Amino acid sequence: MPANGSPGQSEPARQSAGDVQPPVEPQTQEGADETSSQPDGDGVSGRLGRRIAGPRAMWAAVAALCVAGGAAGSVLGAHALAGHDEAQARQNFRLSVTSTGIASAVKVALQRDEDLLVAADNLLRRQPEGEPG
Repeated sequence: MPANGSPGQSEPARQSAGDVQPPVEPQTQEGADETSSQPDGDGVSGRLGRRIAGPRAMWAAVAALCVAGGAAGSVLGAHALAGHDEAQARQNFRLSVTSTGIASAVKVALQRDEDLLVAADNLLRRQPEGEPG
C-alpha cells in the first residue's frame, strides 16, 4: 500500500497529502441571479424579454409603430394616387370620344399632313432633281 493511503493515517493527514479533495456541493437556484447561464423554462423568448426590458422596449415599440405607420401611409397614398390617375384617364377618354374630341384629333392630323406637304414642296423647289446636297 502506498504511504499516503495507509489505513493508519487520519483524515486531515490524507487531505494535506493532496490525494483526496473535499466533495463539491451543488449550488441551489434560490439565490441565483436572473442573468445566470442556467436555462429557465422561458427559453429564448424569456431571455429576449429580459434583455429588451426598460427604456429600450419603449424605443423599440416606437420604432416598430413608425415603420408600421409609414408602410400603411405609403399603401394608402399609393391607392389614392392610383384612384386619381384612373379618374383622370377616364375623363380624358370621355373627352376624346365626344364630337369635340374627335374633331380636335382630326384637325391636328390634317395640320400635320399639311405641314408635311409644305416641307416636301420646299425640298423639291430647292432640289428639283432630288439630288442630295
